[in-house]
Amino acid sequence: MNIIEIVFENIPCNQLLPLLGKVAREHVSESILSELDLNKVYNYYFPKLAGTGFSLIEPHVRIIKYDEKYDLEVSIDLKKQAPLSNIMLSKFFATLAQEHQVKQVYGGLEPASDEDTRIFTGFDIGPVALDRLKPGS
Repeated sequence: MNIIEIVFENIPCNQLLPLLGKVAREHVSESILSELDLNKVYNYYFPKLAGTGFSLIEPHVRIIKYDEKYDLEVSIDLKKQAPLSNIMLSKFFATLAQEHQVKQVYGGLEPASDEDTRIFTGFDIGPVALDRLKPGS
């Protein structure tokens, strides 16, 4: 099973809700902030995440709070997705990061922290080419 993980690191507190709203493509209530406790992980599921020219089916979104910042992780099962490209994912997520003052965003095969399995880091394309992966492999 190929799981793709996209990670936004060190999101400023005032940018979490606007970023999450764009990732989820729906209004996100401020009540989420009151649920977030320090050093805990919160899981959310959305039916679809729509980017420019693509959709991600059943993304799993995790929010991790620490100090006064957040990490946001989006995981998707590659076998449930239509064909994706490194460039379309990089452009979409790196642009979101720029718009919301997030300095670090990257995506790759889970765990995305492994640079050898990266699809992208910011606007830079990584060593793993999505068009060469077979869904479910």
